[in-house]
Amino acid sequence: MTQINIEVPHFMTKDAAIGVIKRALDKELLNYQKHITNLRQTWTSDAGKIYFEYNRLKCTVDIYCSNVQVALNASLPFALIIFKRKIEDAVRSRLVNLFSSH
Repeated sequence: MTQINIEVPHFMTKDAAIGVIKRALDKELLNYQKHITNLRQTWTSDAGKIYFEYNRLKCTVDIYCSNVQVALNASLPFALIIFKRKIEDAVRSRLVNLFSSH
């Protein structure tokens, strides 16, 4: 497994930040629904854990929200290591855009 760790600051309550993430995640999952299977999500008041398979490759994502930042830690299969930088840049950009517009 290869790891991606991203932290993005925000200026809202953690509950509002979790809401922003959940809505954005729902939209992203719709965009990739033909590639994603076995999706499971669990959420607490300040964190989420997401399991899924992308073209049969198992992935996990942990998201933690505080009142000042969102931290995302993803475990990706070794087969995706050649795309790690591209995935990381895309996720970081999406998170920055999400929280800079609120």
